Amino acid sequence: MVEQLLDQLKSRYRLEILEYDTTGKHLDDTVFYVRYAQEVRALIGNSEDEFILSFLAETNHMAQELHDRGFDPHQAFDSVLATGQTMNDTNGENFYADVQQFTVSDLVTLSCFQPPCGGSLFLLHTPDEMVMVDTGYGIYHDSVMTMLSRYGLTDMRKLSRILVTHADADHCGAAGFFAVPVYMHEGTLDIIRTNNRAYGSRSDHSSLDAFYTKMINLFSRFNIPDDIRCFNEKNGKKRGIFPILGRFRIGDVELEVLDGLGGHTHGQVFLYSADHGLLFGADSVINFGSLTKERADYSSLAAFLVTSVNVDSGSARTERKGLTELAEATDAALAGSGRCCLICGGHGAVSVLEGGKLAATGTIERYEAKKQE
Repeated sequence: MVEQLLDQLKSRYRLEILEYDTTGKHLDDTVFYVRYAQEVRALIGNSEDEFILSFLAETNHMAQELHDRGFDPHQAFDSVLATGQTMNDTNGENFYADVQQFTVSDLVTLSCFQPPCGGSLFLLHTPDEMVMVDTGYGIYHDSVMTMLSRYGLTDMRKLSRILVTHADADHCGAAGFFAVPVYMHEGTLDIIRTNNRAYGSRSDHSSLDAFYTKMINLFSRFNIPDDIRCFNEKNGKKRGIFPILGRFRIGDVELEVLDGLGGHTHGQVFLYSADHGLLFGADSVINFGSLTKERADYSSLAAFLVTSVNVDSGSARTERKGLTELAEATDAALAGSGRCCLICGGHGAVSVLEGGKLAATGTIERYEAKKQE
């Protein structure tokens, strides 16, 4: 009877029967995979069945590797879906952000925007120019542009360039929406080209990183920029333990581009201004205590799926120590001026060092898309 039914179905529909089970013991698994595939399709829109099946197979391989490492494979499937669903559920009218603004100099203002999921985006702006540091996810682009209009920052003719700290989608995934040069480390460009955040590293979880990169870029609508330029100043000079790769100026503020050690990802860079007390620490210095529960829960999904968000934990610790020492030295140099080093982490609030620990500083304003309608 099963064979007759399958023959009738194949005569009307394009089906390839791989196997069938007359005992029913595999039915629950089959229903699970069908439901999972449909939920993935709802997140990414209409896609060819071949693509969905390929994605399902890769998810299954990832879940198997996590199982081999002692983790629950069902949690892996749940975490993948939760990642995409959370981004979708916090977009549009449900979008929000925490906003901080600081006067950096007589000419330059710094604005930090923390979206619901992923990394922060920063704007350094004068009356005549804007420079963006990181972009947030591509899926949030329209919501971000609506938010920027609330703060009078929508004239993209003033945007002269984008500086990308590293290749993760929550830091550069929206770069392709802007018609300006996008500057990044050559290692970051390699990761974007290979679609694998483990590229160039000694990661012991590289296959998990490879799947995660494909998954997050897909769900977050990663938009690759057309005009990519790499930092290329290599004169042997250092700032602390970090080689200096370049310099950028906006208004009266000069930023040094510092080469990372490959702790979080290969090609991650930091931005620093000694004179004006600015340090963009990317994902190596983060005030985790400033994250809301919702943001912390979302971040934990990535940590579970790749087992560690750092591709080299030892180098990540060295980076964090080096950046903290740089901030401490900046505070000492600025003592008596009434200023201290503003630490702009890749996630969380802009912070300062207090007693050796990060503490959120300034006023934090909540922007909510619903309240702007």
